[in-house]
Amino acid sequence: MTFKIDLPSEVVAVREIPGVATVLDAVCRTTGVSFSAIAHVTATRWVACAVDDRAEFGLAPGDLLPVEQTLCRDVRSAQTAVVIADVQPETGGYQHKILSEYGIRSYISVPILLPDGQFFGTLCGFSRNLCDVGSEKTRDIFRLFAELIGFNLQSLGQLRRSEVALEQEQEHGTQREKFIAVLIHELRNPLTAIESGLRLLERRPERLAELVPQIRRVLSRMDGLIRTTLDFTEIRFGDGLVLERETCTDPGEVLTQIIDEVRTAAPGAVIRTEFDCSTPVSCDPGRLAQLVTNLLRNAVSYGTPGTPVILRAASRPSGFELSVINEGEPVSSDIIRRMFSPFSRGQSADKNQGLGLGLFIASEVAQAHGGSLVVETEGRVIKFIFRMPAVPVTALPTKAP
Repeated sequence: MTFKIDLPSEVVAVREIPGVATVLDAVCRTTGVSFSAIAHVTATRWVACAVDDRAEFGLAPGDLLPVEQTLCRDVRSAQTAVVIADVQPETGGYQHKILSEYGIRSYISVPILLPDGQFFGTLCGFSRNLCDVGSEKTRDIFRLFAELIGFNLQSLGQLRRSEVALEQEQEHGTQREKFIAVLIHELRNPLTAIESGLRLLERRPERLAELVPQIRRVLSRMDGLIRTTLDFTEIRFGDGLVLERETCTDPGEVLTQIIDEVRTAAPGAVIRTEFDCSTPVSCDPGRLAQLVTNLLRNAVSYGTPGTPVILRAASRPSGFELSVINEGEPVSSDIIRRMFSPFSRGQSADKNQGLGLGLFIASEVAQAHGGSLVVETEGRVIKFIFRMPAVPVTALPTKAP
């Protein structure tokens, strides 16, 4: 019995070979076989890539058989042709037995090797009637077409890889251009604000106490943008994020400080906490703060106004888990799929004029800690979960006091 599978790219590539149907037609016409096929053969399965079935054996492109039910396993193991001019069931050989079960009288199968020597599969032909598959002419025809198929497969594979590399490079170029444009835009706004504040101070020096805190907040925002830019550069073009681990005896205290900072930037935010952090955590407190800050800001930016953001954290001897939960508009599967990609923004991008790097960097921070950051959604509720395995504190360097 045959069944369908998701075909690998190599199998799909067979269909892209120019004139592959003509090749199989020529094989049948010139050798007398009533069935010819190009098959992708692995250690476990035989997959039909292209078929010319004149005897109605019932195999079609995309069908597969367990490899042990075919003789192609012998071709694969020895990488030499298997030819049986006249199947004789009474011989008792397993090759003859397999072929007789399918009602095959004459059989030939030759290996398809790529020019670099890699085994791809077989070009096989068989018939219910006796035909001259054992002649030197027939063998030469099969060998010639198998070489032609192998050459085309490798050439198409190289072309496909080149196209993918070009697309990736174009995408990277687009991302770089977008990143630079957004960064310039984001830095221009605080610079304009600082310039306006200084001009106002020149005219109204009595407002010094009022304007200086505002200017400092703007400078803090600029500093955050620059730090985010440096982190992105370090991740993409450097050696990745570098952690400075230490033993955090009270993770809840660190998280409380982060919440206070987020509330200062977003006074209307309602943030509730559920902490169970009695076990010390080995981490980079600065990077952990960066991860949590990005998750909270994302929740505040995209959450439904007035609804609470819930921050849960629990430290156990087995590890540390933190989650940020908020209610908002349902998130599409496409956005979820690229949520942790750089420059990705939500469906309400006008709410957040950042660089679109917050969740990307948060994910990188999680990975740098040997952990993971995942997202779960259910209706209007979205939940980000950071999990980090426990690391023996004694095995970790600590900061100098």
